[in-house]
Amino acid sequence: MPVEIAVCANDSAANVPYSEIAAYLSALPGVVVQGNDFTYRDEETGVFFVAKPAHGPTEAFGADADGNCDRVLVRIPGEMVATTRTTAADFCAALAAHFNWKIIGTDGAVLISSPEVLKSLGGGPSSVRSAAAGCGSVIATLILCAVLIAAAPH
Repeated sequence: MPVEIAVCANDSAANVPYSEIAAYLSALPGVVVQGNDFTYRDEETGVFFVAKPAHGPTEAFGADADGNCDRVLVRIPGEMVATTRTTAADFCAALAAHFNWKIIGTDGAVLISSPEVLKSLGGGPSSVRSAAAGCGSVIATLILCAVLIAAAPH
């Protein structure tokens, strides 16, 4: 069963044009865009998640009639949570900071930091199967954070 975290606007005044969200998500290294799905996958480290811009209380995918979104839904396949949670937590925190949005965890609680998101996804960093896998995960997270910081307006 997939796990979902929502990064969403604090109120309707904080809606963001779909084009801005798409530009931000498209900057992820190795992202594959298909419709409203922005899929990030790193085979070496086992990291996989899909970010979907959405809007409204029914979380309809894509933009509303005005071309805006009020959330990005981040979905992780259940079998990938252990290897993806650190990268996904950092991604959600960076996305929330970039758009000045909030993070809603798997249990509906508002989360304010990457460590809180990480805890909601399983309590802490995943154990690694080998030193190489651990290094790969750290490197993937650092690359993702660097790209997100570079994409932020200065």
